[in-house]
Amino acid sequence: FPSHDTLIIAAASGALVSKILESGDIILSFRLTEGFNYVNVPFYVMLGVLCGLIAVYHARTFVKVERLFHRTSGSLAKKALLSGLGLAILIAIFPTLFGEGYQSIKSLANHQPENILDQSILQGYLTNEWMILLFIGVIIFIKAIAVGLTIGGGGNGGNFAPSMFVGAYLGYVFARLCDLLNISDLPENNFTLVGMAGILSGMYHAPLTAIFLIAEITGGYSLMIPLIS
Repeated sequence: FPSHDTLIIAAASGALVSKILESGDIILSFRLTEGFNYVNVPFYVMLGVLCGLIAVYHARTFVKVERLFHRTSGSLAKKALLSGLGLAILIAIFPTLFGEGYQSIKSLANHQPENILDQSILQGYLTNEWMILLFIGVIIFIKAIAVGLTIGGGGNGGNFAPSMFVGAYLGYVFARLCDLLNISDLPENNFTLVGMAGILSGMYHAPLTAIFLIAEITGGYSLMIPLIS
């Protein structure tokens, strides 16, 4: 196991390199626009239950897709071609599947869901809030397939970034749906962030890691209660 000194040096080196390469622009940094309201605790609990169900779906689906590729006969080049073709079709429809998707998370947290449609072949057809919300909701389920295609086709990757991605989308869709149905006036920014912690916790069985990670990237602990809920 590495010593404490080694971990400190690694952390300092990583922080220095990121500042140099990113020129001070932090990839995942969010500003809370609304504080915590205890009235919304039941909704945070419901989001937590949904996060658990979606985490199970995501884990099982991407494993099934990956195993399907392993069972497929043929060379690695053939599998990579099939994987690339499948991903190309998905990305043409859902462009935010390309890459980590951190920028799209910021768009949701900053109340700019229309940015999710940029460069999509369906952009001209999704003209109202309900269609946009449905589009974002479908991505929650498609992301697991995209991850499975990537890894099954020979690509490298894990589930850390996808879990943050899916969690943000789920949190936003849940809060926005409640707002559109006039069930409650929920802070979409907060639910987007809490959803990230929920899926990350469910995927990795590491609730404390998820709680403190989201607390840190938001620059404070005002969401500690909903994160724990």
